[in-house]
Amino acid sequence: MYSIINTSASKNNLRSQSHHQDLDEIDSHHQKTLRQIVSLGPDMRKFAIYLCRNSNDADDLVQETALKAISKSDQYQPNTNLRAWLYTIMRNNFYTSCYKRAREKPGDLDCASDIPVEDCDTAYWHLRMTEVSSAMRLIAPHLSQAIKLVAMDGHSYQRASEIIGCNIGTLKSRVNRGRAALRNRLGEDQMVTA
Repeated sequence: MYSIINTSASKNNLRSQSHHQDLDEIDSHHQKTLRQIVSLGPDMRKFAIYLCRNSNDADDLVQETALKAISKSDQYQPNTNLRAWLYTIMRNNFYTSCYKRAREKPGDLDCASDIPVEDCDTAYWHLRMTEVSSAMRLIAPHLSQAIKLVAMDGHSYQRASEIIGCNIGTLKSRVNRGRAALRNRLGEDQMVTA
């Protein structure tokens, strides 16, 4: 009986030692990969500048790539080309940011913060706000409510549709019709937008 228990205990010890060696090897592999990623920083920056054509954006791209590579270093296969793996991550990050900027670009054209306002225009803008407030009271309440939530309060279409209790498509339609009604009330319905 003693020999069976003793044999079982020694097998467990061997398994435990083997498990610790495996963890040490994994940890050693992980540390080596991290050191290699850091050492390839200058090469990654050159590739990032080639992609971005701007040193500030390139630095951000290198940082994003390094963070993603470090967080996913367990997916890196040993004895493969680390530089190619990092460049693939960088290229994918770059394309993702390009797609994101392209989706957000139309909003940039409508941004009122880009319109310069001089100090002498304060009276004009006060009068303009008074006109818009008066026109808002003259359009249908459901249209003015939609405009107020989206354009004035800054809620997203999703949040505004939840507040009103309608579909997001209905809300977008109300905002569009409300803006047209406001332009009509303000005498700006002949304005041509680019």
